[in-house]
Amino acid sequence: MSEQHYDEVIAPKLVEIAELCIAAGMSFIATVEYEPTKRGTTRVIGPNSCLAMHMQNHCANTAPNIDGYIFGIAKYCNREGIDMSSSITMQPYIAKPQPDQPAQEVDK
Repeated sequence: MSEQHYDEVIAPKLVEIAELCIAAGMSFIATVEYEPTKRGTTRVIGPNSCLAMHMQNHCANTAPNIDGYIFGIAKYCNREGIDMSSSITMQPYIAKPQPDQPAQEVDK
């Protein structure tokens, strides 16, 4: 298969499916490898999507860079307050709580 075939035939059909998902409030991710190491991805990630959908989306963005995948997922989980404490792999990337900063005095 070629990129042209993917662009002209496959991708438009995936967009149709993505639009159906948008209308129904669903998330959708499809990645097609049309040649070895050449991929196209169609995605709709809803605001209430679970971690698994974000992981799949991030994998589609970073593959085959495993480090980029791990760092990005850790950043996402820390930002969203998702507990990673049960993961041995993610332990080094768990954000440590920062001590409260003293309030600054305001000149009157």
